[in-house]
Amino acid sequence: MDVNEGEHQVGEVDRGSRKRKRNMTSRRRKKEVRYSDHDSNLENGIELCRHRQRSDLECTKISLDDIKKIRRKFFLEADKNIQDNKLAQLLQIVKPKRSRSRKPDGQSHAFSVKYFLWKNDAKIGVCQKLFLGVFSVSQRRLNTIAKKVIDGTGVVDRRGGDRRSHKNADKLMKVKEFISFGSPATDVCGYCVRTLTQISICKEPREKQKLKTELQVHKVRAKNFHKLMKEQPADTTSYCFDLQQVQPLPKVPIQDAFYSQQVSFYCLCITENTDIKNPVFYTWLETEAKRGAAEVCSALRHFLETANFTATTKKLRLFADGCSGQNKNCHVMHMLMLWLNKDAPKMIQSIEVIFPVRGHSYLPADRVFGRAEKLIRAHSTIKTREKYHEIVYSKIGRVRTLGTDWCLYDIKSALTSLKKPTGLQSAKRVIIKRSIKTDCILIKLEMLYRNDDPTKKLETLLKPGKRINQIELPKLTIGKKIKQKKLKSLEKLLISLSGENWPEDPELTWLQPIFTNGAIQGTNSQNPVSENDEQGSDTEMCDYV
Repeated sequence: MDVNEGEHQVGEVDRGSRKRKRNMTSRRRKKEVRYSDHDSNLENGIELCRHRQRSDLECTKISLDDIKKIRRKFFLEADKNIQDNKLAQLLQIVKPKRSRSRKPDGQSHAFSVKYFLWKNDAKIGVCQKLFLGVFSVSQRRLNTIAKKVIDGTGVVDRRGGDRRSHKNADKLMKVKEFISFGSPATDVCGYCVRTLTQISICKEPREKQKLKTELQVHKVRAKNFHKLMKEQPADTTSYCFDLQQVQPLPKVPIQDAFYSQQVSFYCLCITENTDIKNPVFYTWLETEAKRGAAEVCSALRHFLETANFTATTKKLRLFADGCSGQNKNCHVMHMLMLWLNKDAPKMIQSIEVIFPVRGHSYLPADRVFGRAEKLIRAHSTIKTREKYHEIVYSKIGRVRTLGTDWCLYDIKSALTSLKKPTGLQSAKRVIIKRSIKTDCILIKLEMLYRNDDPTKKLETLLKPGKRINQIELPKLTIGKKIKQKKLKSLEKLLISLSGENWPEDPELTWLQPIFTNGAIQGTNSQNPVSENDEQGSDTEMCDYV
């Protein structure tokens, strides 16, 4: 006989586990049988009422057909909770108006019950004996229902079920809070690690307490930055911008790619602090421009010029990490001053640039980069910039390409008219405001996140004889030469990937101008990028990655 055809093959089948599993299907079936109608034709009959005639009891009006109809509706669903709720609707439970005990040691009744049945869409009173016979229930079951109705706990069967988990709920939560299965920490703050190491090896109590206090102050400052970033004043619009880790082009899975140099693909992400679902990506290649302050300023200027500010916006807040070569430098401040003076809506009166504590700079843009890198890892081969846009960045937000959507400006030319702000590297906030009396833009640096230094005043960065409305930023040529050593390494990789005839690969044709001209040339400008200007006029070093 086949096991699958067996009459008793129900529920889950044991596949070799030592512990026998509960047969839930068999248990459920037995429960349904218990609360089903075993006498639908009333073969056992209904015992007749033998009480005296009373005005509130109309048992004689209930016929045999009425009883069958009532039972059919009652046993329609073989579920105890549903049946108990139906019975509760046919009970009228009242507390006695007066209580007396017929026996010296007797107890008074807590409530009295009247019973009803449906007859022609109307309830009629019946005796207890007929009520029990019609529904085939016990007096104990009715008493339990009546007590639950009086107590207001709900007519729900609380027998069985889980009896242990709720007793250990607090203990279970404590165990879960204590045990952590997280990944090992990465990109940890160097100051925190160094101070913790010094605390562990320090033997002098005073010096140890001093290190602990300094570490606590450091962490409080880091938390204040993130609290400030979460605040959403009604008259303020907040944005966050950051550069992504460099992506290689072409991205291929062969071994030679690990030891070869490729063309770098750059991406600047700008997003709102409260809405990381709609970021804007500014992308360009290493052959088009560098990865410095001029590129960040040009992209940020285009974003601010095309942004839609609300009518209530009076203040603009910008959050960025403290990389001096890209974000925390005089060129970004000069660009914001020029934008506030010429292109910003008149309702915006001030700009505040806020930098995090070094080592604690996890920004909303980093969350966007995590989503992008997850999509990048899903593709082993990416040969073109358009492929990056298609499979990664366009799925997350809007993409703006250098040369098509935005252009480069020579922000460093503003140094001929504007001075560098002093103490910028140690500042946590930079406040830029419109001057009320004169047509000028003022700036102030603050060392704290919450409080302003009363000794510091807003000052202008204009050099003598210069006016801010006369400053014009010339455009830069799109194109940057690649070093010969890198070109040789890239050519070896392309030969390993597609052979000597790699230029015939349609996805690699964009690389041919790099080997002929050294760069992908763009539009002409007043200040083209020279080969000797690869490192820029200023030394731009990133504080940390």
